[in-house]
Amino acid sequence: MKSFFSFIAEFISRNPLTVVLLVVLCVAAPQVMGLFALVLLVPLLLALFGAALFWWRLRRVRKEMEQQMHRAEQQGRAYTQRPRGDGATCEGDITVVASEPRQKRVSDDVGEYIDFKEVE
Repeated sequence: MKSFFSFIAEFISRNPLTVVLLVVLCVAAPQVMGLFALVLLVPLLLALFGAALFWWRLRRVRKEMEQQMHRAEQQGRAYTQRPRGDGATCEGDITVVASEPRQKRVSDDVGEYIDFKEVE
């Protein structure tokens, strides 16, 4: 992982004119540089705050969902641990119900058979 200073060094080497203009702006007009920094820093801080709020809310929702799943699992155990003598099925049981074969909706008289040949 690169350090903060190596990122700054790479930025300076890739953008020397921008760095020179920023330095001149800091020295010549500190009020303008302060306004420039304010314009850049406020949205950056808002974005960081928004991202932190998003992750905090996501963790909170995940924790609530885990608690709901745990409660549902605890309630489900009370139903699945019944004795099987009353004919009730438990979770995981497979029941096969045979259905009657369906009759054709269209009779065999409908339509016609056509012979065909492949043409090369």
